[in-house]
Amino acid sequence: MSYTALYRKFRPDTFDEVKGQVPIVTTLRNQVKSSRLSHAYLFCGTRGTGKTTIARKMADIFKYLDILENGHLVEADRSMMVSPEMGQTAI
Repeated sequence: MSYTALYRKFRPDTFDEVKGQVPIVTTLRNQVKSSRLSHAYLFCGTRGTGKTTIARKMADIFKYLDILENGHLVEADRSMMVSPEMGQTAI
């Protein structure tokens, strides 16, 4: 019997399924609709707030739009950042 971590089993497939991040999802959705995408996004917060989930959804959108190639998604921990106050996931 194989084990699947809960965060992999229950990770949302679309922005509509992301819970508790309405302002962030709305902002990112509006940027995609208006074609005003930034060159970088930095998601910060405590564990379990959806940083990686939202970064993965944005990466999926960028790949679909042919903006992002495989290997350009960077996930860093605090030790790789300039300041320890910075977040943990960036695309």
